[in-house]
Amino acid sequence: MNTVVILIILLVICLLVLFLLSKYNNKKNGNILDVHKNAIYNGKDTNPSISTINNVGFNLYGNFRIDLNGSCVKYLFFSLLIPLFPIGCYRVKEGKTEYLGRQGVESVSKTKYTIYGTEKWNSIEVLIIYMIVIAALLVLLIIIFSWDYIF
Repeated sequence: MNTVVILIILLVICLLVLFLLSKYNNKKNGNILDVHKNAIYNGKDTNPSISTINNVGFNLYGNFRIDLNGSCVKYLFFSLLIPLFPIGCYRVKEGKTEYLGRQGVESVSKTKYTIYGTEKWNSIEVLIIYMIVIAALLVLLIIIFSWDYIF
């Protein structure tokens, strides 16, 4: 039971830090940007490799600095079930998701992205992504360690 209490305390601390980081990030960057008036992307590297196989590979995470056209800043991470290493920062507009069918028991879909170019990195945004992953892992550990007490 001591393990569950420690994990719950860590989760509360993690959520508190996440809340404070997101408040700081919103105050620093403003709410909605007008990308056409102040060009904040440079148009370079508009074709990064974004693909995963069983959640191993390169994937986009985050949804920061949204502009009037609906594009946002996403970070490209190398992921091994969870995001591990940030590779790049891109201004992205998410398109429609296509359903490709079923392969075995899993349904397969593909999301189209329009990538406008690289963006300036913000360490607070990367830290927010890591804090969300840590909070999700702590919730999973709390469920695992308290399984016998719950059921």
